Parts: sequence; structure tokens; C-alpha cells
Amino acid sequence: MEQTAINKFCRRKELPFLEARYALNSDACYQKHSHPTFSIGVVERGTSRHYQTGQTHRIGPGAVAITNAEVVHNCNPDMSRRWSYHMLHLDTDWLDSLAGQMQEVHGISPPDTSHLPAVLYDIELYNDIVEVNRDMQGKGSTLEIESRLTTMMSRLLHQAGHLDSHDPIPRSHPAVKRVREFLHDSEEMAATLDELANIAQLSPYHLIRLFRQEVGLTPHAYQINIRVNRAKQLLRQQKPLAQIAQETAFSDQAHFQRCFKRHTAMTPAQYQKD
Repeated sequence: MEQTAINKFCRRKELPFLEARYALNSDACYQKHSHPTFSIGVVERGTSRHYQTGQTHRIGPGAVAITNAEVVHNCNPDMSRRWSYHMLHLDTDWLDSLAGQMQEVHGISPPDTSHLPAVLYDIELYNDIVEVNRDMQGKGSTLEIESRLTTMMSRLLHQAGHLDSHDPIPRSHPAVKRVREFLHDSEEMAATLDELANIAQLSPYHLIRLFRQEVGLTPHAYQINIRVNRAKQLLRQQKPLAQIAQETAFSDQAHFQRCFKRHTAMTPAQYQKD
């Protein structure tokens, strides 16, 4: 029985600098081409031959393929077999802005993605790319996607620029305090990363880095934690699950249940019953 092929692009008006692509059981082949965007993707299933800058790499599950803007390349299924992959295309203006933010924080020349290899194996990076892609296809919040993407790409740029990502940062930074207070006071709001950065008076990159080092979570994860804790209070009041999901600003009841279970290892209904 022939496997159904799926090829899907995902875009959001709130994230105009990002385009995600997912291919399932694809046997499509491409001529050599280039993009005006920075491209990074992972192989989920099958194998492929990835060509760029005169070299061909045979890649399979676990591989991360990186292609800079305007670099001629192609990536086709090995031996005409089907494969599945996740791909992210990033506007270079957004990436340059992130590199500039890192330069301000670290005080050195901005990292250059041209120093990155065409293929690398990094399980954390691999998982982040898959999660961003799935969030773009599903109901991940804008803040969740942008926070994960910023963290992921800043880590990759650190590798490109050989930056020290472990230099000490003072505790109890007033910018972090302002953002934490805002998230507590506005737990129902779908704040963007830029809005939080404005409150902190920091760049988005610096905010995520500072917040994560001081709090141990990204701003988005911290916001979800606030909402789950609020949901526990409402569950103890025996309110209907759908109403609680709405009051705690989860996108729907399924999203509420998924996040709640990740935090508590039980469903909201099980928690309410107990």
C-alpha cells in the first residue's frame, strides 16, 4: 500500500520572519536552488543526500542540516525512497538582529553563521527544531514559538561565534522582576516577546538569557507555570474543565490538559477528583 505524502508550509502573521515546513513520506526531488532565508532542518525518517558548496552529505534521522541564505543546495531522498523532515526558514534581518543583540551583551563581533557546518548532530537542537515546527502546525502560542526559536538560534550562534554562554549574570535583576510581576498580573494575556522585552528594557535575546538564568525557565514556561497553578485553585473549586481552560487562557481544553499533565503527571480531571 502506497504511503500518503504530506507537504505543508506553516506561517503566522505574528511571526512574519519565520516559515515552517513539514514533509511526511515525501519522494519529491529538487533541483539545485537557493533561498533568501537562513534554513535549518532535521531528518525525522529515511535518508537523504544533502548537497551544498560542492559537497554531498548522506544524512538520516538525528541530522541537522544548515544552509545559509543564497547558498546553492538541494536535499533529495536517498535512492528515490520516501523520507520525512522538518524545516525552518528564517529571515536574515531577524537573524542579524539577534546577532546584534548578542553583540551588545557580550561586547564582541557578531557571530557569523557562515562558520557553521552544513550538517551537524546535536540532539537538543534537533528536538528544538521539531518542537518549533510542531508548534507552528498546531496551537503553540506566539510567545512559546518565539522564545524557543530565540533560545535555539542564540545557542547556535554561540557555536558559530565561539561565545562564552556561561559568563555570570547578577541575580535579582530588576528587569526580570518587572517581567515576572507583569506575567503574574496579566496571566490571561497573550504577550509577545517584544512586549516583554519592552517591559524589561532589554533586547529579546538578553531578556530570555537573563530570565532563564535567574528563574530557571523561559518567560513563556514561567507563564504556563502560573496558569497551571491558577488552574489548580479553580479545580479545587470544582469549576467545569472547559471554563477553567478559558479562564486560565489556554488555547483549548486539549492544550490545557497537555500542559497540566506535563506539570503534574495527571490530568485536570484526575486532579479535581483527588
